[in-house]
Amino acid sequence: MKNKLKDEISSIKKRNKIFNDLNKQLEDRDYITRYSPFGDYEYEEYKSIIDEILIILIQKNKTLEINTSGFKTEGRTYPKKEVIKRYIELGWKKLSLASDAHNVEELGRKFNEIKKETKI
Repeated sequence: MKNKLKDEISSIKKRNKIFNDLNKQLEDRDYITRYSPFGDYEYEEYKSIIDEILIILIQKNKTLEINTSGFKTEGRTYPKKEVIKRYIELGWKKLSLASDAHNVEELGRKFNEIKKETKI
């Protein structure tokens, strides 16, 4: 199971290497958690691969999307806070917020909290 999850993360890394320059940001950073049959991941276990992805984003001058829709189902952002923190530690601050709102009540869900935590 862990090898399959590693393959899935590596696949995302490969897609980022050929990331289309027309795109301004990387969305669905937690594709693995949301759609993979392999379940959730621990950042520390896959840190080297995830860091490579973040470095590629920085080198390509891309924005990382922080999506708050995960609060509805998992009580957290996509990507995980550890990944966001590491992205900032690497010296980058191009972040965008999304809530994937499907109604007015969900619009901007937890944005103020995320802004305070990330200082954006």
